[in-house]
Amino acid sequence: MKTSRASPAAKPGKTVRDRIIKSATRNFSKKGYTNASMDDIAKSAKISKGGMYHYFGSKEELFLAVIFQDAETNMEKQSQFFKNKKDLLDDIGKYYDEIIDKPHDLIRIWLEGVTEAMHNPKLKKMLDLGRQQVEQVSVGMLRQMKKDLGVLQDYSDSELPELSRGILDLYKGMTLSRIMEDDPELIRKSWIKTMYLILTSNKQ
Repeated sequence: MKTSRASPAAKPGKTVRDRIIKSATRNFSKKGYTNASMDDIAKSAKISKGGMYHYFGSKEELFLAVIFQDAETNMEKQSQFFKNKKDLLDDIGKYYDEIIDKPHDLIRIWLEGVTEAMHNPKLKKMLDLGRQQVEQVSVGMLRQMKKDLGVLQDYSDSELPELSRGILDLYKGMTLSRIMEDDPELIRKSWIKTMYLILTSNKQ
């Protein structure tokens, strides 16, 4: 993902970047990926179109930033959980509330992006890149839980990517249930119980 050419310490640059992402989120949510234009996004972000391209080289790149806009914050939050095995069930619930339970607008934007990517190679490439990054983070998290909590001991490190993909597929299915307005509390309870069973399971 393209980052600002400004220094990492340049807070004004980060503020402009955040403003662009917020504008893009509103536009993608209201108009959809196809109908939302870079001109409209720049206008509502109160920045020139050329200035916006200083931060994001394409509409596809900006879309990826929108989908993963909470990634850094979520990674910081993850360090708060899964420190003690006796708290595992409670931590799974807190993890769901803090990280998994995203606003419906972001879910709808993601779903439309997935559909658009079926006939947009550039967007598909960006989404594939994002998926790979999420999988890497997920595998790292499972590896850390295995070390710190003593869970998943029957699984070798080489098997964790496959387990991670299964968990992410479970998340995608749960996301569809949420967008279809199924009972949110039932979805939450199902997620917590299923994840607990996966993390404490044996291969036999």
